[in-house]
Amino acid sequence: EAGSGPRTPSAGAIDPERVAQVRERLREEGRPDPATLRERQRERRLENLVGAGFTRERAEWIERRTEELEYQAMQAQFEAQRSGRPGQAGMDVQRALRAELGDEDYERYLRGSGRPTEVQVLDVLASSAAERAGLQPGDQVVSYAGTRVFDMRELNALSREGNPGETVIMEV
Repeated sequence: EAGSGPRTPSAGAIDPERVAQVRERLREEGRPDPATLRERQRERRLENLVGAGFTRERAEWIERRTEELEYQAMQAQFEAQRSGRPGQAGMDVQRALRAELGDEDYERYLRGSGRPTEVQVLDVLASSAAERAGLQPGDQVVSYAGTRVFDMRELNALSREGNPGETVIMEV
């Protein structure tokens, strides 16, 4: 009969009793539960953003907005997979956050997150335009054709927009 007997949580459902048991076991072992660890990590990220020059309120907004964008990206990926379009998996969270923050605050955000703010030149191929321009391993590219770059994907995309042999100003 429907509704009779003990209830077994369905796949993906949260069983509060099981959660309480796990938390109790972790406490007995002297380890913090995952929620406490997540909160400590979140607080550390907020402190780093404040240390990078954001107000506490702005740092909290950035943290929340990043989570919202990550959730939207997961939803888009899920919908793309469900509809058989996995190649159109969704949005780039960092690109969306950068668009909302602007380059100056995005750079501050990256620094506060302990991430690089320039594109590191790892290798320069013989006879390449990079070699002719004098780039060397260890150089850091800051902008390409007047556009601030923060990662290799951006630099590659910008370089593909140009024409072979075209002169481009780079800030290194």
